[in-house]
Amino acid sequence: TGNEIEKRRLSQIVDYMRAVEMAVVISEEADEEKKFADRGLDIKPHRARINKLDEHGHDIEYNFKDPEHPLQLVFVCAMWLTGFDAPTVSTLYLDKPMKGHTLMQTIARANRVTSWRINDVEKKNGEIVDYYNVFRNMKLALKDYAQGRNEEDEAPVREKAELFKLLDDAIEQGLAFCHEKEISLREVLAGNDVFEKLGRFNRFADTL
Repeated sequence: TGNEIEKRRLSQIVDYMRAVEMAVVISEEADEEKKFADRGLDIKPHRARINKLDEHGHDIEYNFKDPEHPLQLVFVCAMWLTGFDAPTVSTLYLDKPMKGHTLMQTIARANRVTSWRINDVEKKNGEIVDYYNVFRNMKLALKDYAQGRNEEDEAPVREKAELFKLLDDAIEQGLAFCHEKEISLREVLAGNDVFEKLGRFNRFADTL
């Protein structure tokens, strides 16, 4: 049934997520063990992971750059934010203040294209998830460091208010289109059974 197919698909996604390896990558400093211990943290296993070579003689940086290696998620402070080239990096999550050259260099970590295919799709762009509102510094950084631009050129980033307006307009158009096709979005939200809702989505998809 459709529900069984969807369950298998979701199970495959969960299996993939569980197989993903993660690592903390930070610069080494004097007395770091005591510094972290004072905060109830143990840096030793993370430092060992950073310094370890695998059975092929590859270090953690080499493995992270390998798109087929299970190491897919790293937590960094300053290391690997500048001068680090890994074209298959797709998403960057920011939760620290940045501006100017450092901000531009950091964004460039994810903003690379590559012919490497994920789910049979080539990477055409990266994604930046901003938890710290670094976006406010973006325009100034672009003004100072972007090349080949005139004052009259349209900015490559837009104000969030403008993006929200575009999103609201798109939602209104989507609602009107679904209404014409006799698709009730309220019906999608009814009930608590996840797989029942997914079944409705599939039926509506067939209608569309």
